Amino acid sequence: CGRPNLPFNADALSCSSGTIYGQGCAFGCAAGYTGGGNLNCTSFGNWSQSGACQVVNCGRPNLPSNADALSCSSGTTYGQGCAFGCAAGYTGGGILSCTSRGDWAQKGSCVAGTTSTTTSSPTLTLIAMPTCASVSFSCGSGYMAKDPGTSCAASSCVTSDCCTANPTCSSYTCPAVYAAVSSSTVCSSDTCVQTDCCRGEIT
Repeated sequence: CGRPNLPFNADALSCSSGTIYGQGCAFGCAAGYTGGGNLNCTSFGNWSQSGACQVVNCGRPNLPSNADALSCSSGTTYGQGCAFGCAAGYTGGGILSCTSRGDWAQKGSCVAGTTSTTTSSPTLTLIAMPTCASVSFSCGSGYMAKDPGTSCAASSCVTSDCCTANPTCSSYTCPAVYAAVSSSTVCSSDTCVQTDCCRGEIT
């Protein structure tokens, strides 16, 4: 099957048993992602994947001390943040950031005010992440490019941001006179066609 490409959001690959039929490679996940799995070399000379790397979700954070307003409009997954404001009688505010460990890192706080009892809300400056349109990627065999407007997960785009696996033949039905290949066979483009999923006329 040859050396496989890294699955999406993976950063470690071990093929200690080889890359021939019946052998497999184990993969681990990049920082901020959990899971992992295996790639198995099939009799068709391609790789079948089990398992995946999912982005860490920190869940809804608790309100910091003396805060009474929380906005998590960008979500609660790794790299995203929640802004918080302060209760009456306190000033300040800040941001909670979801870390790769799945917990929240706090920047800023609410302290007792000396002359004002109004609620102070922080200004949350959002940094626009680049999109796949700003970088040129050549997706590997069995993968297709995502929409150019897709936002990348970090300040620079990587292949896993901008490429996605082609569909497999599991959803394609061959005409009656053709034999179906394995349902796990990866199609050559974003749409499965007969030449991808069927072989040899049955006589």
